[in-house]
Amino acid sequence: MLRALRSTLTRRRYVVSGARDWDAVLATVAQAPPDLKLLEPDVAGLDAATACRVLRQRCPAPIVVLSDRGSEEDLVAALDAGADDYLQKPIRLRELAARIRAVLRRAGVEFSLGSEEIECGDVTVDVSRRRITVGRRRITLTPIELAVLTELARHCDRVLTVQHLLSRAWGPEYVAAYGYVKGVIHRLRVKIEPDPSRPRYILTQPRVGYRLAAGSKMAP
Repeated sequence: MLRALRSTLTRRRYVVSGARDWDAVLATVAQAPPDLKLLEPDVAGLDAATACRVLRQRCPAPIVVLSDRGSEEDLVAALDAGADDYLQKPIRLRELAARIRAVLRRAGVEFSLGSEEIECGDVTVDVSRRRITVGRRRITLTPIELAVLTELARHCDRVLTVQHLLSRAWGPEYVAAYGYVKGVIHRLRVKIEPDPSRPRYILTQPRVGYRLAAGSKMAP
C-alpha cells in the first residue's frame, strides 16, 4: 500500500516521506513537519482517534485517515480527535489523490473565505488573518474548523443545513458525509463554548442543522 501511494503521489509532484511504525512517524513529523499527514493506523496497530490527537498536538498540518474500519462511530471519533478526512479501505488511489487536493486547498484557505471581518454575537471571525475571538479569548482553529465557523458566522443566527455546510466547507462531493459536520461541530464547541455540553454559541436545530446564535454576547 505504501509503495503504491508513494508512486501515485510522486507522479502528481508531491514530495512523500513514509514511516512504518509509530516512533518513526513521530520522528519524521518532528524533523520535517509535513503539509499533510496520511495516517494508516491499522497497519501500526494504533487507535485512529488517539493517533490523530497526538499528531494534531505535534504538528498542525491536516490529517487524512485511511482505515479498515468504516462505522460511523469510528469516523466521528477520528474527526472529533482532529482528522480532516477519513477513507475506508480498499481505497481508490485516484479518489485519494482528489481528497488530498481538497484537504490541501482547505489548508491553504482556498475555500473562498474572503477578506472581511465577521461578527456574530460574541464571536468575531477575522477572515483574512484567520483570527477567531470569542469575547476576549483568542481561539486557534484548524482550516476545516475555520471554514465551518466562517460559514455559520456569515449566516449569523440562521439555521444552515448539514448539506449546506458540507457543500461549502468540504465540497459538493461530500454532501452525504453527515458525520464530518458532527465531528467538526464537536471540536468547535470544545474550543469555543464555556460549557460544551450546554452550548450557547453553536446551536443544534434537530434534524436540520446548526446556527451561530446572534444573541450570544457575554456580559462584560
